[in-house]
Amino acid sequence: MLVTGATGTVGGELARRLSAAGALVRALVRDPLAAVPGAELAVGDLDVRFEETGRAHAAAGMLTMGWPAEAVEAVLDAQLAMVAGPHRLTSTVADVTGRPAGFFTDWVAARVGQFTAREIR
Repeated sequence: MLVTGATGTVGGELARRLSAAGALVRALVRDPLAAVPGAELAVGDLDVRFEETGRAHAAAGMLTMGWPAEAVEAVLDAQLAMVAGPHRLTSTVADVTGRPAGFFTDWVAARVGQFTAREIR
């Protein structure tokens, strides 16, 4: 199992738990001196820019770092799709609701009669 971010809080905990469960864990790290208990280290970086280096060169580098061949192809295909053009990842309120966004203060003012004071004990 390849774990990225294994030197961080979440990735480290994931690597530790996978290893404790008996999984063979390989941690992708930038620093060859990094310590990831229970994991085999694969030194490398996910910042593979195949639009600059060429797909074959990027794939060779990833395979050398220990990536499984099927993962290399999937990652490079996904990277190619992202480089091919910008993608809109978010929508505006108007896109979703069909009306412009408002301010919270306006929402409260329109509903002020619905709020009641309660004693907190």
